[in-house]
Amino acid sequence: MGYPDGFPAMKKSPPSVLVIVAAVAALLAFNAAMDYYRAAEEAAREPDPYRLERQRERFRPVREAIPPEAVVGYLSDLPRGEFAARIAFSGAQYALAPRLLVPVDRFPGGGYVIGNFTADLKDNRFAAKAAAQHGLELVKDYGAGLVLYRKP
Repeated sequence: MGYPDGFPAMKKSPPSVLVIVAAVAALLAFNAAMDYYRAAEEAAREPDPYRLERQRERFRPVREAIPPEAVVGYLSDLPRGEFAARIAFSGAQYALAPRLLVPVDRFPGGGYVIGNFTADLKDNRFAAKAAAQHGLELVKDYGAGLVLYRKP
């Protein structure tokens, strides 16, 4: 039998089904709250997950050596296009701002090129080969894979 306005009568669910639905909803809400709590704890432990401030500190001596209005070449031994290479480039851009950073193959020359390598210069065959290929002159090796070149 339906209602007078033409809508069909709704079936009533047994109380046990309602209790199960309420229990599942409570468990999901509790799980979401615990996930939020874990994420908040993690953020408190590591407020800089991409280590951008560490990059600023690492690039500080290079930043002091290059004028703020400079266009600077960028060279890395990380394969271009990979996620790690994009993160390293973005970190260097952030650390060197307001200087404009461009990949070394698009850098016209007449200025500085930064080498951001995964190994020290003396242990890095890629760095020596790339420096020769792009006509780079070593200005200073800052250690930990950070190098300043000049491209005439």
